[in-house]
Amino acid sequence: MNSLRTFMIKRHLVVGLLVMFSVVLGRWFAIPPLQASIVWPALGFAFGFALYYKRDIYSVLSVGYYLGYLISYVLMGEFGFWQIVFQPILITFAAMLPIYLAVKLAEKLDYRPAFDLKNIAHLLLVTFMLILFTTTLGHISYLLTGAMQFSDLQSSFSIWMLGDFFSVFIISVPLYFALHFDPHPLPFFKFTRSELLLYTVFVAFSFVFILGLIPNISFDEHKYIFGVFALAIGFKFPYRTAYMFSLIVIGILAFIRPFSSELDHYALMIDINVFLALMTLIALMIKDYKKRINIDHQHVLDTQKRLDNLVFAMHRLLSFSTEYRNIQDSKIHKQVKTMFNTVLTIFDKADYASVAMVSKKIQFIDAVGYDIKKLNALNLSSQTWTLSLDKPNHLKDAETLIKNDLEDKYAIYTSFAPKIKESIQLAIRLRENVYCTMAFDFDIDSEKTFNSDDLMFFNSLQILFNSYYESERLVTESDAVRNDIILSLLRTLELFDKGLSQHSMDVAIVAETIAKRMDLDTSTIEQVYWAGMVHDIGKLGVDEVVAKKQGKYSYLDYEKMREHVLIGYRVLQQSDVLESVATYVKEHHERYDGSGYPNSLKGNQISLGGAIVGIAEIIATMASANSYTPAYPKERIIAELHTLTDKHFSSAVVNHALHALNDDRLTALFNKNV
Repeated sequence: MNSLRTFMIKRHLVVGLLVMFSVVLGRWFAIPPLQASIVWPALGFAFGFALYYKRDIYSVLSVGYYLGYLISYVLMGEFGFWQIVFQPILITFAAMLPIYLAVKLAEKLDYRPAFDLKNIAHLLLVTFMLILFTTTLGHISYLLTGAMQFSDLQSSFSIWMLGDFFSVFIISVPLYFALHFDPHPLPFFKFTRSELLLYTVFVAFSFVFILGLIPNISFDEHKYIFGVFALAIGFKFPYRTAYMFSLIVIGILAFIRPFSSELDHYALMIDINVFLALMTLIALMIKDYKKRINIDHQHVLDTQKRLDNLVFAMHRLLSFSTEYRNIQDSKIHKQVKTMFNTVLTIFDKADYASVAMVSKKIQFIDAVGYDIKKLNALNLSSQTWTLSLDKPNHLKDAETLIKNDLEDKYAIYTSFAPKIKESIQLAIRLRENVYCTMAFDFDIDSEKTFNSDDLMFFNSLQILFNSYYESERLVTESDAVRNDIILSLLRTLELFDKGLSQHSMDVAIVAETIAKRMDLDTSTIEQVYWAGMVHDIGKLGVDEVVAKKQGKYSYLDYEKMREHVLIGYRVLQQSDVLESVATYVKEHHERYDGSGYPNSLKGNQISLGGAIVGIAEIIATMASANSYTPAYPKERIIAELHTLTDKHFSSAVVNHALHALNDDRLTALFNKNV
């Protein structure tokens, strides 16, 4: 606590001194006789800090603003005693009130530090409101104290507005980004060696350049040489160096005036502001581009990690039917903990999680971020627990609901448990009047939230788990129950490939239709159908960028994609329900002439089921439109199948597939997709 208090004092001191210094700097860097600054860094710093810290920082900003004006008025000797006393108070109010209103507007618009059209539009709107009010109230304060004549109002107003406008983009924006993304947004806390080197070189070059010590090169005509430093900041340095760039330039120009005598005050202000704004924009756009690339790269890594976890979890999910067949009361807690940890493997972004058994009482058996002993000591009744088997319970204002449910026990609960912003609760019926409930929570201060994909994911998991337990209670593996299980699995997988479940069902229908045309036995027809349903499950283990790539694959892409049949085979072998179709899934990309994969099987080496699923996938793919090819008409599919005879598939398989195309179910498929 003491270290936190020390940090707060240190931060407030730095913020206050920075605003005070920037007021003095802005006043010193002014254009007589209007006394309107070319650039006004004080507003930029104050607004950037207020936008990020909000009400926690207003008093510090006000003191910094006031002391800055007081010091500048005393040093410059421009005003009388009463003006020195009252003018800083009025001008501080004229700045802080608009800043407060602008921050409120930014909150309402949900402005974020991002370079997209929405946030740029919101920033422009907030900035326009801010500068309109600062300029208006500032001039009123000057007129009231006699610091400005009414005749100077028109010319001063536009200069003041432009100065404030550019201060937002030169100082506020990079500062706001730095506060969000830099580990140390205020460089005065911690300089890196590379930053010290940058500032040293930058200051030395600036003095030599601005003083005109480089032959045939002047600051007035060649200032955009500084673009090299802007590029360096964008590629190499943190966001804070962008506003430090402007602060250093303004500081040097406050004492050295390398301006052309031909420029009037207005043109001079525009010239300097545009220069600093362009340098800032170059640096920030490069940094934003790099950040997007890093985010995309991290997204690929995170997705691959989650896919790897999901492939592992599928081993557990598909093996539950075996594990729970002979479940005993003595082992039920262990089994439920296994199920809970399986879900945590798939969904790893929850801050806290818990799992409990619910009958007459609630017994917590595992948790992340909670003390199980203290939870169980609350002796909660099942009547306080809301259970829904239809879909997961999504609690948006979770802490309020917890408080209402626990009533007088809430005070004890809060003494050891974290506060929750949002929660998802799954309910699984293990047997009559015995349930398992899992909760996955976000902390009250977390910015995370459950999105639509998360809700779909948990909905599919709840259906999946309840389907397994329902099948155990019925002591059957009926088509209806197994269909629920597989469809639930496919809906879960579709979060990673939006077209997977529909394509899988199409392949299953085509494969089943072909198998029936071949007069195969009922068991084989059923296996071919299920193989079609899960033939692409292995794509979960393939790099998402490759799995969803449209158009032609590179050699490396093709090699990665080939792995999906082996991944699917390994996953399906874990389930006693689907083990029998694993071979069909592994062989559905083998080809009659030996050109297929993964084992380059030829002719009769390929199982009949594998060949049927293979040709069914080709037919279903041709019959369906996608983002880069339309659905093929039936006539073209027939023509394409003829070209595959004795190459990809035996003539017998192709002939049966051609006859199956006349089946009413496949006719409906073509009509649906064309």
